[in-house]
Amino acid sequence: MDKIKRWRWRTGGLQWRIMVSYFLVTLVAALTIEFAMTLGSFFRDLPQPAKSIHQVLNQQEVQAASQIAPYLEQTPIDQAALQSWLVGSFLNNVSAAGSGEPAFVAIVDRHGQPLVAASCLSSKSFSPQRAGAGPGFCTAITGAQASVLLSPTSTQAALNAALEGAQQPVEVPISAKQTIIANAVFSADRQVLGALVADGNAGTDTSTTAPATDTYNPGELVRMFLSNLQPAAFSFVLLATAIGTVTGILISRGITRRLRRITQAAAAWSQGDFQVAIRDTSRDELGQMAHDLNRMAEQVRTLLVTRQELAVVEERNRLARELHDSVKQQVFASALLIRAARKVLSRDPGKAQAHLEDAEGLATETQQALIDLIRALRPAALADKGLGAVLQEYTTDWSRRMGIGVDVRIQGERTTPLEIEEALFRVIQEALANITRHSDAQKVEVQLAWTGGQISLAIEDNGKGFETTHVEGKGLGLANMRERVKGLDGTLTISSLPGRTRVEACIPLALANPHTTAEMVYE
Repeated sequence: MDKIKRWRWRTGGLQWRIMVSYFLVTLVAALTIEFAMTLGSFFRDLPQPAKSIHQVLNQQEVQAASQIAPYLEQTPIDQAALQSWLVGSFLNNVSAAGSGEPAFVAIVDRHGQPLVAASCLSSKSFSPQRAGAGPGFCTAITGAQASVLLSPTSTQAALNAALEGAQQPVEVPISAKQTIIANAVFSADRQVLGALVADGNAGTDTSTTAPATDTYNPGELVRMFLSNLQPAAFSFVLLATAIGTVTGILISRGITRRLRRITQAAAAWSQGDFQVAIRDTSRDELGQMAHDLNRMAEQVRTLLVTRQELAVVEERNRLARELHDSVKQQVFASALLIRAARKVLSRDPGKAQAHLEDAEGLATETQQALIDLIRALRPAALADKGLGAVLQEYTTDWSRRMGIGVDVRIQGERTTPLEIEEALFRVIQEALANITRHSDAQKVEVQLAWTGGQISLAIEDNGKGFETTHVEGKGLGLANMRERVKGLDGTLTISSLPGRTRVEACIPLALANPHTTAEMVYE
């Protein structure tokens, strides 16, 4: 079943499109070749327009002059052989050109006296079998008959010009259809030996002339073209198309198989399994892409490992902050209550009992804080009650236990992201703990306000103050406050003078980029 699924092509898929492309390209190429071959055969077999008798005689006389020269150089001239050449060779060549025959043709010596001649005046056609066969064909004539045909003034003009050594055939038009053509015959040393004279009368015989191409009607041209199609050509087209299609299938299977490996590896990577690698050892573009993707996957895997290590470090730092900001403060407060209970136990057992009850309560809170820390939960009260209510409860309880007055002012409270509420709550805890340990203050003012797009918290006491330049790097309290505010793109400002110490934190209500560095200002 899996094998059948692998062979099932999805219409429009890459393998299907490559196969169809090969099929179409091969089919078009084969048909183009067949059409070109048929068209070439069609034009090759198509009768061409016949040349005029004037053009044929002009061309044939130039070629014949060199063939006549050996006959005229003989002493005496072999007139029988020359006559045979004229009727059998020259007129055959003229007739083969498809333009009929001249009215007459004669060969004369250097003095203009006819040596041999032939007449085609009553001819209907000419062929080697019919040459000299009797009346009605091109036949040899006597010298006296030739002299009569050469006697006209126009003929003599052409003949005289040739005997005077004209380098090109001399043409003397008599009428629209008749032209006398004479061509000199030269010896090897360019001496005039005689001349070849012909009467190119176009009306002599054109019945056998082939028609020109433009005389065919379109239907006849199509019929002639189709007649040149070869049945074997269709077999060639089918065979070429089949070979091209099979080639397309084989090539597309190879490409899609390699692409399938890439997609399978990508699917595994999307599930977090970066141990999977693409197996492709070729050096083409797909092989290079597979190599680059394998390298990318390795880099991502390394990055994830690094992030996991950083996450472990970050979690340790977070636990350190949590322990410092909550458990440590509560344990410290419990120790102070127990110490106070010991001091007054002998003289005021009731007050000592009250201190111990407070210490017991703090111990319970410490236990709950540890449970919350273990469960990696944020302060539950923040999510249930909001920062304002939790701040009121916490400062009231702290004031009762520490014996320090607290004045809380809350303005414009509204829904706030839990991350911001937690950070500000921890800042309050740290600031009140520092006041308890170091300030000897008697009164604390806490202001919490939502203004515009930010929330601000200010804790101010009337204690003895401290040098802000000497506290950086000592203990985790201020560093924890700074890190919490920094993670939310906020600012933390600390100012201290004798009788007035103020800690102020401002955080945008839109959660900040965790990589943004916050400011910490001392005044």
